[in-house]
Amino acid sequence: MRVAKLLSGSCMCRSIHWTVKDARIGQILICHCELCRKSSGSVNVPFIALPKSAVWTQLEKSDTLQKYSSSNVADRYFCSKCGSFVCMDYSHEKSTVWLPMGTLSSSKENTSIETILDSTKDCHIFKEDQASFESALDALPREEYFGYYKSDCCSAGKEWDDLGDWKEEIDERATGEDVEDAKT
Repeated sequence: MRVAKLLSGSCMCRSIHWTVKDARIGQILICHCELCRKSSGSVNVPFIALPKSAVWTQLEKSDTLQKYSSSNVADRYFCSKCGSFVCMDYSHEKSTVWLPMGTLSSSKENTSIETILDSTKDCHIFKEDQASFESALDALPREEYFGYYKSDCCSAGKEWDDLGDWKEEIDERATGEDVEDAKT
């Protein structure tokens, strides 16, 4: 049995938050189904299954928790204030709730997920529904911070090299002056 000494998470605005100690981890699944992709806006959703008894009362305390019945087998819950997808509840699973792992806190006190992954229990699911471009996205370089980000990159008449760098954007916002004007 896998046990997390401590796990905590929240929605983006923290209106919905939870903490569990010494909780049994049922499974970790990375879902590629179309419903998960549409509800999250991402190409997949990694979920962690935790005991409903350890989490549900904490989730229900928030008046911003809203339910969306996305299918006849599962309800998805989200925060009505910030829109974060916070959990999925299968009607046939009385003891388990599925939490999107993107809601996990990055706190150093949280149990390291890497230490509890188990390839005999955890896996990707609905591979057949995977977005056709997911592999291409995975092949892109992984950069720190904003990487190659260019502000307003769809500006008409501007070539890539003419667009401002994100670091310049931040400097400009911090100082309140146009970076190009400051250079002259």
